[in-house]
Amino acid sequence: MTKATGLLLVLVALIFGRAPGPRLPDKTTPQVPSSGQVLQLRDMGLQIIGALVTEDTTALLKFDRPDLRSDDTRALSDRRSSLSCFLFNEQCVQQGSRTVRQSLTSPRELRLAVHMPPNQKTGAVFAALIFYDGSRGEISGDKLCHSGLVRETWTFKWTETGWVSARPMFDNETEGWCN
Repeated sequence: MTKATGLLLVLVALIFGRAPGPRLPDKTTPQVPSSGQVLQLRDMGLQIIGALVTEDTTALLKFDRPDLRSDDTRALSDRRSSLSCFLFNEQCVQQGSRTVRQSLTSPRELRLAVHMPPNQKTGAVFAALIFYDGSRGEISGDKLCHSGLVRETWTFKWTETGWVSARPMFDNETEGWCN
């Protein structure tokens, strides 16, 4: 590029507010997933339910947060580990508590919702799989968290490669999506 061409591009950018050509997305504006990508997260939720009910830890670990996967693999090989107890083993949960498996298999009508709050300003897009008791029908949006019907949540983040777990499995050891 010659100096004259470079100077012309700078002048065009000053006059029109941007350089000609494709505009790069603003780094602070999150890329909103398409409806197909939201459906992909819902499908992941259905696979998670299947893996949990059948205690298929290999399938469940596919959705685990990448940096926790190796530790969680070891933990799930021990039926008395805190993660195994949290997910499956009712014999080692605290009295009055339920495993995630019990929580998701006890409602007469388990439903799954994908909740993605509008206007996320963090530069990243987060969404939650919300597993809830659907015996009172379909509930959507922010009302779901306050309905008293939520059984479990699992938070995911949209990345260039797709949905990735943003928190430990079923928001374990976190406040959870609805708190």
